[in-house]
Amino acid sequence: FCVAGLAAQRLEQALAREPGHTEALYERGLLRHHHLSDPDGARQDYMAVVAGEPSFGAVYLPLGDVNHYLLGDLEAALEAYDSGIARAPSVQTYMNRAELLLRLDKPEVALRDYATALELEPASADLQERHARCKRVVVEAQKLRAKHRIQDALASLPTIEFQRNRHELDAHDVELLNEVASILSEFDMIRLGVIGITVNPHKLPLANLRAEACIQYLVKRGVDRERLEPSGVHGDKMATEFEPLD
Repeated sequence: FCVAGLAAQRLEQALAREPGHTEALYERGLLRHHHLSDPDGARQDYMAVVAGEPSFGAVYLPLGDVNHYLLGDLEAALEAYDSGIARAPSVQTYMNRAELLLRLDKPEVALRDYATALELEPASADLQERHARCKRVVVEAQKLRAKHRIQDALASLPTIEFQRNRHELDAHDVELLNEVASILSEFDMIRLGVIGITVNPHKLPLANLRAEACIQYLVKRGVDRERLEPSGVHGDKMATEFEPLD
């Protein structure tokens, strides 16, 4: 601390003689950042460098770091890393921005930064591990999004309604079944129970016909029949409903 303190005093004297001196501000910022436990002062110095000489590329990595790791100002950190990569790209800047992007729940963008850093330093075992770990996060995030999309799609499955004692499809039914076919086309892992319903317990064959009418149309639309499991039941409506199968 004594050595750092003496260095800081010399920098103070230099800045008293020449306020706004870029190198002196930068060096004092580094001292405050790494040795004097003064992140606010460090940020102030770094920002003064940016204001006075925005092309001074070396300042953006420590500015991003002090915002990211010490002050928790993530948006300001991202802005600094972006500026650093635009002016003076380095492996460390890509790595630190990737860590920040993970904190901001942007794993796909973080993965691109790790990949770029790995291109610049392919022999780094640490980078290889970080890249692999981030890739696993991306895969899990993609699975979770797919799961939510499937849940949303299943929640929107329509009910096909029929006239009394009828099982034929009308134009509106076809529109609804086209929606079902689109869902099944997008999510090829979904299997559906196709449940024909009749209000008359003695007319279960009619319920089966209602289910079969829907299945035949979906098969015409290219759906594999093995993904559709028909059944006929007694209920409180004249319809066909769909439910996901495990």
